[in-house]
Amino acid sequence: MGILVDERCKELHEANLIQPSSFDFVTAIIMLAKKDLIGLWTEKKMCEDYKPLNLVTLSIGTPCPSPKNSLITLEIKTFS
Repeated sequence: MGILVDERCKELHEANLIQPSSFDFVTAIIMLAKKDLIGLWTEKKMCEDYKPLNLVTLSIGTPCPSPKNSLITLEIKTFS
């Protein structure tokens, strides 16, 4: 499995889609089964497991305003 990950990372790096990082937090890479065009589980797709990173990420606890509420707020404002 490690060879498969190394090959995929090399392909993505050569295509300039990923780059080396010195970030403190890393995520585990997992290879999940993926159906091919016929419907057989023969292919693999590379995914990241963000669960450990989410455990150390601080949440601000304030949800983003909905677009509807933002538009309502803008409707009552006047700009000069």
